[in-house]
Amino acid sequence: DYGAYIRTSESNPYYKYINCSCPSSFWNSFFAIVTIVSELAIILSACIFAFLNRKASASYRESRQIAIVSYTIVTFFIVLKPLYYVMGDNTDSETLRSVIQSIFITIVMTTVLCILGIPTMYQVYRGHKRRIRS
Repeated sequence: DYGAYIRTSESNPYYKYINCSCPSSFWNSFFAIVTIVSELAIILSACIFAFLNRKASASYRESRQIAIVSYTIVTFFIVLKPLYYVMGDNTDSETLRSVIQSIFITIVMTTVLCILGIPTMYQVYRGHKRRIRS
């Protein structure tokens, strides 16, 4: 019974927006809690993995990079998620919520690519240059 429902803002009676949700507030709250808990569990497991991985051999160690990515995600999770939920049903809140989600995803993906991907790509590039010289 998920569907698109037209809702009216409590603070602005002339503002109507479409919200895809379940008619039951229990299930909406339940899935919101499950989503937040699963996001936190993934971030916490990445932080624990980075902490436990710090004693691995140097050739296998990426704990510093994983920790930087995890802490960046935690920081922006702490900053942007409350903004997301504080907006409620104010005027243009759905548009601003999608902007906040887009910013969060963009920052996370850029951090992951820059911190985990660029050093590895540089090592591959440097190794390729060494092989050409020899």
